[in-house]
Amino acid sequence: GRLAHLSTPYITCDLPKTPREDGFKFGIIFCGAPAPGMNACLRVLVRTGIAHGSTPIGIRNSFDGFAQGEYSELTWPDVHGCAISGGCILGTNRSRI
Repeated sequence: GRLAHLSTPYITCDLPKTPREDGFKFGIIFCGAPAPGMNACLRVLVRTGIAHGSTPIGIRNSFDGFAQGEYSELTWPDVHGCAISGGCILGTNRSRI
């Protein structure tokens, strides 16, 4: 039989790409070993948060990074293309903290 060609329609979005001053800040931290879908999840959290006026904060290298102050604001371009990359762009590890 013939296979149907499936395509995802291109969807445009007019939501803001920068946080608002009245939005809230929230942290994103990954713990343990990398797993499939972590970067895709991160991308959704960052873009949805920004679209709703909030400021996402990426905490690098799990709890060790949090304890050492390794965190920064994540922006729309920071997560561009990360859903198809392997590993975890924030870094993750098992910690004794």
